[in-house]
Amino acid sequence: MYQRKYLKTEPAYHDQCSNVWPYAEWTRGEGKTYGSDASDEGIDLVAKTHGTGDYHAIQCKFHDLYQAYSVVAALV
Repeated sequence: MYQRKYLKTEPAYHDQCSNVWPYAEWTRGEGKTYGSDASDEGIDLVAKTHGTGDYHAIQCKFHDLYQAYSVVAALV
């Protein structure tokens, strides 16, 4: 998933995120602690922040086929 790689490598986000998972993968791992399941279809990724360890649900939006990146909207 391009958006995951973007968040892990783009300098503006790399320093903020300690890890980024596809939502379904997160629910099978760290998300189990929270009783989450993969039924929420609006969440695409989950990011964990450096320092605080907070989790952020992320919905990815693709706006233009010819852009080199997609816009990522974070849902808090």
